[in-house]
Amino acid sequence: MNAQNLTIFYGLSDEEKERMAKSRQERKEKERRIELRDKWMAIGMAFMAYRHFMESSDTIYPDDRTSERLREAHAEMRSIAQDPDFAECLQLATDDYSCMNGEKPTEEQICFATQPEEFNPEEMIRSKWLTFANGYREYWEEQIGLLKRKSAMTNRRRYLLEHLDGFIEKASTLSLDEAVRKLQEYKRYNEQILAE
Repeated sequence: MNAQNLTIFYGLSDEEKERMAKSRQERKEKERRIELRDKWMAIGMAFMAYRHFMESSDTIYPDDRTSERLREAHAEMRSIAQDPDFAECLQLATDDYSCMNGEKPTEEQICFATQPEEFNPEEMIRSKWLTFANGYREYWEEQIGLLKRKSAMTNRRRYLLEHLDGFIEKASTLSLDEAVRKLQEYKRYNEQILAE
């Protein structure tokens, strides 16, 4: 308080001083509730980010948004997991998640939030990409095998060629040489079939 505020404060009645003190306390409590709410919501978002990432199909390329949400949630958990009020926020987030989803968060989801140092989102994303690249050819050859018309098969292979370059580029960006090699092999295979 500056000198003018001190003069004003000391000129107040005891009742007015109490009211000011109560108002300050209420403001601090409101700020604390907002901070708790933000942490509890961040934990809930971490539960969902982990769940969506892990449930994403291994035959569909790992979505950039899902990967980015995983990274963001992980960074947020690293910043708040050691806070003194984290356990309280975790309980609120767990209750909220259970209410919204009809099931409790899994042990892995809770561990992702409480022990973020045990997780490496970049490695998780790389692993998902490798799984995707390993199963991509098998999945599409099975799907193409179900088609009856040769024109439908040709169209599907053209569609795959249009998208394979983007997948190869993304896998290359992530330095996934094995995934790049597998996707390039499948691209050449489709080009060869279409050339026949």
